[in-house]
Amino acid sequence: IDVPVGDDITVGAVNSTVVGATGGILGATLTVAQLNLNEDVTAEIGDSVTISSTSGAADTDVDVIATRDIDAETNVVGLAAGVVAAGVSVGGINASGNATARIGNDSALGTDAARLGALTVQALNSSTQKVRAVSGGVGYFGAGVGATSLLTDSGDTSAVIGNNTSLYGGGLLTVSSDDRARNYGNSVGVAVSAGVSMSGIISRVSADRNAYTTIGDNTTLVGNGLTLSATIGETGQNMADSDVVGATGGLVAATGSETTVTADADTKLEIGDNAVLKSNRLVGGGEVSGAAVNLSATNRASIDNNSTAVVAGAAALGVHITRSTSTGDSRIIFG
Repeated sequence: IDVPVGDDITVGAVNSTVVGATGGILGATLTVAQLNLNEDVTAEIGDSVTISSTSGAADTDVDVIATRDIDAETNVVGLAAGVVAAGVSVGGINASGNATARIGNDSALGTDAARLGALTVQALNSSTQKVRAVSGGVGYFGAGVGATSLLTDSGDTSAVIGNNTSLYGGGLLTVSSDDRARNYGNSVGVAVSAGVSMSGIISRVSADRNAYTTIGDNTTLVGNGLTLSATIGETGQNMADSDVVGATGGLVAATGSETTVTADADTKLEIGDNAVLKSNRLVGGGEVSGAAVNLSATNRASIDNNSTAVVAGAAALGVHITRSTSTGDSRIIFG
């Protein structure tokens, strides 16, 4: 039997940087960088698999671990200078991917009389995506800049025990899903001239991620302590974070910005019909009470949204829009 123990896939770093700069009587620059990522990670023991211990000493540990570790970063810088200057920078990341750890249907790991050791089925997503767009313009008669950062992240982190499957362990039995996605968008625009200066700054960050732990119908889980959990988010870390900074200066100056953060994060621990959960130990051929049984669905997802603007001139105008939306739930379902 080929058992994928500790099946880890790591994308260490993805970095895309574009830098553009021009100067002259008329300066203009357009810089664009876009990353599209679709990374799935699966660790699985399939359907109708039997794993048994020949020693009977409960010393055979089984780990089914899927880890999705993505680091993606896009940096875009556009600079323009001239009698009339214009600069536009656009950066984006479109990321999606799932982390799945699974034991299939109709499988048997150990027996009540001949138990395995510690059993772990764990799915973890720890992806980090960052987009930064910077645009600057300096002109004598006029300067205009635009900076846009766009980031989307979606996917599920799932730990699954299939229907009609039995797991018998002499140690701790853990089934957990944990999603720790982090997404950052940052746009900066600066325009300065002796005449007319304008800047338009946009940052949009959207995260739609879920953590699901599912125990199937007619499933038996026995260990010396059970931990079944679904968790999303981290304390002190934002799942979605956006920041815009705009500054203009001139005889006539105008700046406008929009920053939007949207996050939808759900956690669910679902235990199927007729499932049996037991914590005990075998001592002298009999059963005695085992360690604690812990069931949890935890949602720590948080967002942050910031807008900073400075405008100076004989005639000055600033318009700024900030939108924040966070939705999600945490559920433990029996049957």
